[in-house]
Amino acid sequence: MSKTRRCLANFSFYDQRGIEKKLGQMAAQGWMIEQPGGLLWTYRKIRPQQLRFAVTYFPSASEFDPHPSQRQLMKEDFCTQDGWKLAARWDAMQIFYTDRADAVPIDTDPVTQVETIHRTMSKRILTAQLLSLALYLFVLVYQLRQLWRNPVDYLSTPSYLFSLPLWMLLVVFPLYELIYYFLWHRRAKKAAEQGIFLPVHTNRPLGWCLLAVAILLLILSQAGSVRKFLFLTVWAAVIVAMGLLGRCLSRWLKKRG
Repeated sequence: MSKTRRCLANFSFYDQRGIEKKLGQMAAQGWMIEQPGGLLWTYRKIRPQQLRFAVTYFPSASEFDPHPSQRQLMKEDFCTQDGWKLAARWDAMQIFYTDRADAVPIDTDPVTQVETIHRTMSKRILTAQLLSLALYLFVLVYQLRQLWRNPVDYLSTPSYLFSLPLWMLLVVFPLYELIYYFLWHRRAKKAAEQGIFLPVHTNRPLGWCLLAVAILLLILSQAGSVRKFLFLTVWAAVIVAMGLLGRCLSRWLKKRG
């Protein structure tokens, strides 16, 4: 039987409560988180047990830091003194666990929690999403202009016919994520002023479905030409290879300090 297990990350980076609940369920089944990631989370085999998990964020931390900072280590030391053990680090996220029912929660101030999440999101995700949205909008406007100038040729060409819904979908996804996040942030700030932390409830499976539809539309847009389809296949393989190479290089550089 394998001692490790990899599962899709069906929750957003800032979904604290969703992550904590999922990790608790995995521990009860005998799996402890070992390494979080953007797509897959790795777990190691343990004895099934009831554990409490706490997800915290350290905005100044980065995925490219070779070592945790002194302030980060100090925070982890304080958590250890309160009965929490470090399970894993990933980028600005730290995951702790405890088997003590009386362990004091790590984050007790809702205002600080909301501000920390917002600083982390602004640094790690929001800027990238805004840039992606701007790029997708630019391409979508270009596609709409082509449709307006010559609708007959546009709609009779498979590559254009499927490209239009593809770019519409690519615009909708980051736009939905941004709107949802900013609405949560506004409500969470008001709730925090009253001493209540408003958790985030995300719908990551919906994101996977939208991604699958986008990939299908991309394939259909190139299916009319063997040459274009082969180019798309090679392009996708190169992107995946570059991603894997970058990940391996990042790990090697961290080990080198």
